[in-house]
Amino acid sequence: MAFDIMQVEYYNITVEDQITGSSKLLSAIAGAGVDFHAFRAIPVKPNQTRFTLFAKDSSKMTDGARKSGLKSIFSEKTV
Repeated sequence: MAFDIMQVEYYNITVEDQITGSSKLLSAIAGAGVDFHAFRAIPVKPNQTRFTLFAKDSSKMTDGARKSGLKSIFSEKTV
């Protein structure tokens, strides 16, 4: 099996209220047309979930995050 190695940006976002907050975040970002290479969701506290989102298009990701009401979003690059 062949592997593709690429550099991608990823975003760490923590949301309150695991079910409702997560649903609102993902719905808003999906509504902006964001496609992902992958994502990860980890419970941080009883009412918080941290998402790591590996977006295919960083500008769509940033726009989708702003539409979802996030005040700031930071990306990091990884290989």
